[in-house]
Amino acid sequence: MTYVAQGITALIFFACLPAGAAETARFDTSDGCRLEAFYQAPSIGAYVFVNAHGLGSGKGEWGVLDAELKKRGYGYLSLDFRGHGGSLECGGVRTDYRAFDAAGWRSLSGDIRAAAGFLKTKGIPAEKLLLCGASIGANLSLKAVVEGLRPAGVILLSPGLVYAGVRADDFFKADLGVPVFIAASRDDDYSWQSAEHLSELARISGIRYVFRAGAGGHGVNMLTAEKPPGMIEAIMAWAKRLKPGSMKRKTEKVDGSAG
Repeated sequence: MTYVAQGITALIFFACLPAGAAETARFDTSDGCRLEAFYQAPSIGAYVFVNAHGLGSGKGEWGVLDAELKKRGYGYLSLDFRGHGGSLECGGVRTDYRAFDAAGWRSLSGDIRAAAGFLKTKGIPAEKLLLCGASIGANLSLKAVVEGLRPAGVILLSPGLVYAGVRADDFFKADLGVPVFIAASRDDDYSWQSAEHLSELARISGIRYVFRAGAGGHGVNMLTAEKPPGMIEAIMAWAKRLKPGSMKRKTEKVDGSAG
């Protein structure tokens, strides 16, 4: 089923934050969960990052990246998954991620599709989106693509082969149809090994990908582990050169030099 079929309800509204800040957007998923997100409109023609946080975290973890995106003219929608942050109601009932089973976690890819549906109402089509996920948010971003969403690319920060029952390796068995940026740090053993394995699957499957070694930390912590912020610069450079068919398979060494 495509993200269009998932859709969102017509009930959408905004609450403005102080001048210069993003708006707080609220919208509903197809299965009745009310989601909250920070939304920043892009400059004309620029990509919009759909930022998906890690387990137990929230939209605020993207603050460093969001600020850089705004400065460079990119848009962003940094969402709270259901059961997190300001997204605590599904079907009129309070929801909490700590009560999720594996099926509950897998359903969160629908939140990313709902975010894409919301952005479509703002005149932003899927091909102008970059899905950016950290930890389980990376796995869920991949799952949303497999379920029919077709963004311009996917950024995976510290993906895992399996997080809370959401498998990433299953999604690399055929060409995703979109380029992928994969990043992990050596000191994050499970994510590093997972990222290496996913990179190899991408190579075998013919998926256009880049692998970038982080200086340290898990998920969004890699964004501030380098001074100057090399991971953010690598993401920005990758996004800047994204054009259909332009991304050749490539791997970056641990020191960040091309391999």
